[in-house]
Amino acid sequence: MSSPTTPPSARAALKEDAKALHLVEFWEQRADVELLKPRNKARPFRWRWADIEPRLRVAARTVPIEECERRALVFANPGLDGKPYGGGREAANVPRRSHPDADRHMA
Repeated sequence: MSSPTTPPSARAALKEDAKALHLVEFWEQRADVELLKPRNKARPFRWRWADIEPRLRVAARTVPIEECERRALVFANPGLDGKPYGGGREAANVPRRSHPDADRHMA
């Protein structure tokens, strides 16, 4: 809403300028920014290395490196409908020191 002394065209120009600079007008997006309740559905979950490590060894033996950049199992938080996130950007990789078939990178 424009103030009585601000012409609507100034407001429209501001909106266009902000958009061109990849800025968002807070007053227009406030309901999405200031939440009454958190939207994040991630829930606490413990992945156990004893469960993961055997599956990583199977991946190292069965998934050809040509199919992917790295053979990893990415954590999928049960609260996020199976999407590949744990809340951060976590992944379980076979450590080079514990797996003789791990990829070797050379400079």
